[in-house]
Amino acid sequence: MSKNVKLNRTKIDKHDLIAFTGGGSAGHVTPNLALINAWSEQGGQSMYIGRAESVESSLLEDYDQVHFYSIPSERLRRYFHWGNFIMPFIVIIGILKSIWLLSQKRPKLVFSKGGFVALPVVIGAWFNRIPVLIHESDGSLGLANRLSLPFAKIVCLGQARAKPKIKHKDVRVTGSPLRSDFYETSPQKAIEQFSLSQQKKLLVVFGGSLGARKINETIWASLEQLLENYEIMHVVGKGNTSQEHSQSFEGHDYHQIEYIREGFADLLGAAHLVICRAGANAIAELIALKKPALLIPLSSLSSRGDQALNAEDFIKSGGGQMIENESFEPQSLIHALNSLEASYNDHLNALCQNPQSNSTQAIIDIFNSI
Repeated sequence: MSKNVKLNRTKIDKHDLIAFTGGGSAGHVTPNLALINAWSEQGGQSMYIGRAESVESSLLEDYDQVHFYSIPSERLRRYFHWGNFIMPFIVIIGILKSIWLLSQKRPKLVFSKGGFVALPVVIGAWFNRIPVLIHESDGSLGLANRLSLPFAKIVCLGQARAKPKIKHKDVRVTGSPLRSDFYETSPQKAIEQFSLSQQKKLLVVFGGSLGARKINETIWASLEQLLENYEIMHVVGKGNTSQEHSQSFEGHDYHQIEYIREGFADLLGAAHLVICRAGANAIAELIALKKPALLIPLSSLSSRGDQALNAEDFIKSGGGQMIENESFEPQSLIHALNSLEASYNDHLNALCQNPQSNSTQAIIDIFNSI
């Protein structure tokens, strides 16, 4: 388990139990893990409600002290699919199971990060008169959080620009919770863990669960040019490893890995530049670690468009540059990296002037107030 966040100690009943929910992508789960770590540091207990054989169940495998409970759930697809016809019935079953489960466990509150698995849990909590907190990292509420809004006691936001759009009596801008290792990185640990040569500047590349393919293909097509200037740590995503490129560039400062369970914050801390998508959590991590980056936001064809807005805000703050997904090709990549290098110190200075509060602590304080 990751290091616990160092928090101000307050008196807590050690039997206080919080139910966390959220899933469908890592972005809906990793903020919950940060809060679970912090809550454990204060003596609190946690349970997690998600879907079996999912992103959330996989990420919770290392958290032996957290009881994971599965409910049936199904996402609403934004295109014709037979699953949309049975989805309402599965949701109803998920609600009924959540009502029963929460009536048995009686947590002090439910914290929801959204995703299609969260709505039945939120409704189940409402039926049991258990307070619900929902958190949205992006600049607008996702579908699950929009539907959860009438059942929520408090709405927590990662970005202030989302607040004017939300009609709720208690909306608080807390920022996005990060694990403690993003506040206390050790680049030297990453150098040892990933056997980095340190002969060149380190370029860290990752694409996330939805966006790895386009980024991977462009990086692979550009490797010869990139390796002239950079040592590359390429996080390709589960099942996306390329044996061809791994073997062809073995010993040439190219490292390929599917997923990093431990040491990701240390790796970013060691990076000179980062290439990644523009998810709200990823940007919060870049700002916390003061890392200039080239962002490749998911297009509105495969998301609701918030990544483009996230990227625009990051660029305006001076954090780096962006390339639209459809334009991300070897030529545009090399051009953007050259431009970033030319203005690297300006980007670094801008990031250092960007205040970053401890969002994890802000949400833990809310937990304590309920």
